[in-house]
Parts: sequence; C-alpha cells; structure tokens
Amino acid sequence: GALQDILHLHDVLARVYLAKLCHSISRARVLDERPDIKSQYSSLLYQLLLDPSDRVCFEAILCVLGKVDNTESTEDRAGGWIRLTREILKLPEAPSVASKGLLSKASEKSSKARRPQPLIKLVMRRLESSFRSFSRPVLHAAARVVQEMGKSRAAAYSLGAYDEGANLQAYSDNVESLDSDENSQPEG
Repeated sequence: GALQDILHLHDVLARVYLAKLCHSISRARVLDERPDIKSQYSSLLYQLLLDPSDRVCFEAILCVLGKVDNTESTEDRAGGWIRLTREILKLPEAPSVASKGLLSKASEKSSKARRPQPLIKLVMRRLESSFRSFSRPVLHAAARVVQEMGKSRAAAYSLGAYDEGANLQAYSDNVESLDSDENSQPEG
C-alpha cells in the first residue's frame, strides 16, 4: 500500500530511511509470531536493491548485511551474509502484454528480466557498474559496501557458516568444538 508508494517517490532520503525501517521491522524479535509481516518488510527491503539511486541501493545492501548502526553483533553480520547469498528476490507480478496473449520478443525479454534473482547476483551487478563510474562519491560508497560485505562474510565464516552450501551453526556449538580441539592437542 503506502510503503509501495514510497518506492516510487523522488525523495532519495525517504527511500533510504524506508530501507532502515524495513530492516528494523523485518528483524524485530517482537514480530516473531508474525512471519507474514516480517516477510513483507524483507521483500520491500530486497526491492530497494533495484533502486535507481546508488545511495538507496547501497543503504539497502548494508541493511541486508545487518549493518545499520554500529551495534550489530557477529551473529547479525553472519545472518546478513547468509541472507545475501541465499535469498531470492521475487518481484511482484505486474500485468503484462504476455498475460493478455500478445506475446512478442520485447515481452519475452521483460519476463526474463522479471525472473526471481539471487540477491548476491543483483548486488554484484550493481557494484560492478558502480566501480565503472567516474563519480568519486559513488566509487567510495561502493568500496565501503564491499568492505562491509567482507566483514559480514568473515563473521559468517567465524561462526561456521562457510560461504555456499553450509548451514549456520549455533555460536555456542562452534565454541565448544574449538575448545575440544584445543584440549585434544598436545602442548609442545
């Protein structure tokens, strides 16, 4: 409804703060009993990854990564990396020419572009185009996003959520296994 309307506003700051709001609501523990609401705000956040403004897109990437303020924990960062590498952006269906039975090559291309996309693929494409920019602020912002991606990836790795294919282990299980490894090695 109204939040979808903000996606189309020309006000960049409104969309930046919409990304932060979506992140806060989608991660709110109070709403654990309402996964439908959390999912709706996560979906809206993922749609902001496609925003034409670099500032909004980069803010959305940072929110997905769990980097909103400086109070994020290692677990939040690791969860952000997992979301970025495993979530799929499913765009809302829009009425198209193809649905009316008038199939053309243009509508085939648009339906191909509307296919569900892994978030990491969208982010990497956006960063690639940003690094080709001649604008110093865009280059610096893209570099900061890559730095935060590295921190989130390192957090996931440190908690045992190895990049692709592995499940996130509980932090305490990981610490216990490290403790047992240290105790079983002879000191020399």
